[in-house]
Amino acid sequence: MATFNQANQTVGVQHNAENMIVGTPTSMADLTAGLNGLLRQAQRMEPPLPPEAQAELEAARDAAVSGDTVETGGRLRRVLEMGSLATGIGSQVAAMLGALGG
Repeated sequence: MATFNQANQTVGVQHNAENMIVGTPTSMADLTAGLNGLLRQAQRMEPPLPPEAQAELEAARDAAVSGDTVETGGRLRRVLEMGSLATGIGSQVAAMLGALGG
């Protein structure tokens, strides 16, 4: 992570900010690949994921494909709220949320 003076520069949607903290951006392609891996893993789970959790993972993957980080994060949060921590994929979902910054 780095901090630099960004006066009179435009980065993303920020313009003329005093300082900006820059971290490694989350690659949506990597996130999509991770979600595809989770979906494959979920197909082999016993007991299987509840259909609602499966649908949210698929929707999160689709949002990641489209580059919508807000939608992806919301879908991943819903997967966690559905009790996926007990299924063994919760830590992976939580790591993906962390990579998105939330």
